[in-house]
Amino acid sequence: MGKKPLPIPELPTDEPEIALAEQAPASAVGEVIVSLHIDTSPIIDYASRHFDCQLDRKQANTLRQLQKAMDVRGERLNNGKRVVTKIDTLRRVLEVIAEAKP
Repeated sequence: MGKKPLPIPELPTDEPEIALAEQAPASAVGEVIVSLHIDTSPIIDYASRHFDCQLDRKQANTLRQLQKAMDVRGERLNNGKRVVTKIDTLRRVLEVIAEAKP
């Protein structure tokens, strides 16, 4: 007789409930701590507000994983919009970095 799979434990959360069809398995959501160097001098020249880029496979997969996790957790941009697209994900990452810089 085969072994039965162990149930996935539910993680406690203060977030509003999301329909089960939208949830990633609890075991699939993790956390990564990143340390980045950033120039904190005032920006005195032009900073472009638009960019196009081509991601490699690893970058695209990582962006998709971030997007799914942020969507499941109900993350929101500073303007209140829910993070549901890849560009929303990049915007949220940049917001978090901007809020954390000295």
